[in-house]
Amino acid sequence: MARQESPREDLIAEATALIDRIEFTQQDGDLIFAGFKRSGGLSIYFGEDPVYQFDDQGRLRRAFKSDLMYRSQSTTLTLLQRVRTEQETVLQSRDLSNEHCNAFLAEMATTLTSFLSMLQEDKLIVGRHVSQSGEAAQALIERVTTAIEAAIQTKALSPALK
Repeated sequence: MARQESPREDLIAEATALIDRIEFTQQDGDLIFAGFKRSGGLSIYFGEDPVYQFDDQGRLRRAFKSDLMYRSQSTTLTLLQRVRTEQETVLQSRDLSNEHCNAFLAEMATTLTSFLSMLQEDKLIVGRHVSQSGEAAQALIERVTTAIEAAIQTKALSPALK
């Protein structure tokens, strides 16, 4: 684990595990990046933060928010936090309570709903993109809708990650 973190690289060029990827610019200039894995999983980066990664059924696998990492445990999220000293970096973890997990998922659903509205209303400027399927934008709308529905129905978490 790196001692010093730096801003994300150029995801269009670097995120080659995402076979379809697309970059959007919001009216305020902020970037949103989205991409699909070959397995159907979706990753969405709202600038540097937050980042959401979903499985092929729209269930949250992991997220990054406010310098914290969250990982699905099937029924809750585990919060992972890096604690750095001069000598070492330790990854501390704890499971979220149902209340905190539900609040996190509700906030995620709000963020995704706003993004979906911007997509559907053409309020985003499409930037660079790499698409093997040619249908990345339409697939993105469908997958974001699925993720929102999963979050609302509290079926939002993927099986525990190993």
